[in-house]
Amino acid sequence: MADIAESRLQFALNQGFATVVSLMSLSQGQTLEDGLGFARESAAEFCKVGQQTGVETTQKFEGTLECTGVEASAQAVRATRAASKANLVDMGLPVQTLPVAAAIHGEINLVGICRYANAIPRTSISFARQVRLEREYKIYQASSHTD
Repeated sequence: MADIAESRLQFALNQGFATVVSLMSLSQGQTLEDGLGFARESAAEFCKVGQQTGVETTQKFEGTLECTGVEASAQAVRATRAASKANLVDMGLPVQTLPVAAAIHGEINLVGICRYANAIPRTSISFARQVRLEREYKIYQASSHTD
């Protein structure tokens, strides 16, 4: 889990909602190029789950749920595995730069979600459940096509 607020990361760890956390910087850079470079670096850093698990890897995630609205964090597409989903909950600023080419080439579905009172927990649970069901279906398909 990545966030811009350390208190939310600590809460997620304490409640068992996350096993690995990464505090994101609010630094965005002065130019568009600086901001995009920062976003790429942030996504790469977040994918290094080995920081806290001891396993050196740069795997991407099966699904991402971006809730901060910070433009660099909205680049969650870069941390999302191909043929998966990046959920953008609210957007912060009305105009943001997103890596659409990365989403298209990676066949990543961008899903926009608006925040409503008491909706985020249901949205998060629904998203996690869908990712799990899709993974189980892929395993079923693979095992049902054996010789």
